[in-house]
Amino acid sequence: MLEEPHIPFEYEVLYEDENIIVIDKPHFLATTPRGMWYRETALVRLCERYDEPNITPAHRLDRLTAGVVVFVRNPSARGAYQMLFQNRKTVKTYECLAPLAPTQRPRYGTAVRIDRHLPFPLVRRSHINKDRGRLQAYESADVPNAETLIERGSGIRFVAGRPYVNYTLHPKTGKTHQLRVHMNSLGLAILGDDFYPDIVQRAYDDFSQPCLLYATLGIGGARTAIRCPAQRRATSIRIARAVGRGLIETYDFGHSPISSDTPDYHGVLLTCRSVSGITRVRENHG
Repeated sequence: MLEEPHIPFEYEVLYEDENIIVIDKPHFLATTPRGMWYRETALVRLCERYDEPNITPAHRLDRLTAGVVVFVRNPSARGAYQMLFQNRKTVKTYECLAPLAPTQRPRYGTAVRIDRHLPFPLVRRSHINKDRGRLQAYESADVPNAETLIERGSGIRFVAGRPYVNYTLHPKTGKTHQLRVHMNSLGLAILGDDFYPDIVQRAYDDFSQPCLLYATLGIGGARTAIRCPAQRRATSIRIARAVGRGLIETYDFGHSPISSDTPDYHGVLLTCRSVSGITRVRENHG
């Protein structure tokens, strides 16, 4: 039996209060125990750090994807936060690093440009299948069940002599490997993806090449608060996770009591700037 290796990356706590803990999960760290991964998961690390066995994830993020994950620490608030995700009251956005190249015509589905004179943004629709026991998801000619809005950034980076650029991905559905499949189908495989276009076999303790896909999350917004019925509070969280050196990451969390005479939004703004892999945090109370 393989021994569970140590994941040499730590999560960062972006925000916490009596109900939730929001973290920036690194690549390779699973959200919850699964398969060979138990202690080296975000959930177990959080439970041990805070000595709170009732912490539960409000949603999940793939092990190979980095980004924002919300955990609920108050059992009475668990259902309310989990329902936000189940009822699609959240806005999930992803950023990735992929080739700067002309798109190829996908074999299945459609890729429709918003402006026919510009290559991006475009809307990619297709039918994605994921069979049990099969590592890769695949597309077929059936009625589309997956949709992604894809935007291309402007900052170019060269990796091994090839130009890469940031793409922002807005999934309208949540099929397994949807973003990776849609990018690959356009000939724009995400840098570091070991599944698409081809499966790359690596040692289970090889953490040298992450898949450069990052998740961001919005729950409500600065202008629209979501009521958390378990706590009678208005909760608004807006988080942005940047890709690449020198980009600004913004996390906007707001909590204000719900009452007929105090509907105003009051928040905490965390602004982070990544410089050479070091994240600096500035906190402003508004």
